[in-house]
Amino acid sequence: RMRVLQLTDNLGEPPVWVKAAMIGATACAVVHAVLVILSPTIIGSHAKSDPQCGAPDIHHVISAPEEHYPQRYSVAVMRAMLAVAMNVCFAVVCFGICTFQYDRVRAGKAPPVSPAVGCTLLLGVIYNATYLTVLCCQTNRLFMHQSELGNLELATRAALPVVDLAPMMAILFLAARMRALWMGRENPQGWAQSFFITATLCLALCAVTRGLEALTKHTLVLR
Repeated sequence: RMRVLQLTDNLGEPPVWVKAAMIGATACAVVHAVLVILSPTIIGSHAKSDPQCGAPDIHHVISAPEEHYPQRYSVAVMRAMLAVAMNVCFAVVCFGICTFQYDRVRAGKAPPVSPAVGCTLLLGVIYNATYLTVLCCQTNRLFMHQSELGNLELATRAALPVVDLAPMMAILFLAARMRALWMGRENPQGWAQSFFITATLCLALCAVTRGLEALTKHTLVLR
C-alpha cells in the first residue's frame, strides 16, 4: 500500500490480485492460529509438549495413543496446506510490490524499492521460510514415523528465537519510513537506512550461526 501511494502521489490503489493475496494471507494466518489453539482438543490430552515453545506438539509420533493418529494426520495436513497457501499469498504480495508500475510516474520509470521496504521484504522471506521449513520437516517426520529430528529441522528450530525478532524489526523500519513520508521526505536519513540493512543482515547471519551451532553440538553428542 505504501509503495503504491508513493508511486501515485497518494491517488492509486494496489492491483486487485495483490489485494486478494493480502486477504488470503490474513485469512490463512487466522485459521492457522485457531487450528493450533484447538489442536489439543482435536487430538486428545496425550500430546507431548514441544521443547521449543512448550505448546502441544501434534507431530511427535510417540506423543499420542494409536487411536489419535487419524486426528493428528488431519491436523498436520491442514496446517501444512494453510502454511503453503499463506506463503504463496506472501510471495504474490512481494511480487506486486516489486513490479508495480504507474503511467504517471515521473520520467516514466518507477523509483527502486526503498531500503525500508526492501529490508522488510527480506525479513518476511526469512521468517516465513524458516517456519515453513520447520512445519514441512515436522509433517514429513510424522508421516515417516520418525521421532528423531533431522539436521534441517534441528538447525531451523534453533534459529527460531532469532527469527522471531523479524516482525518487530520490520514494524520499526516501516514506522521510520512512514515518519519520513509524513515529514515530506521520500526516505529516512542515510545513516538510518544503513542501519536497516545492517540489522537485517545481522539477523540473517545470526540465524545461520544458531543453526550451525545446533548442528555442531548435535554432531559432538553423537560422537
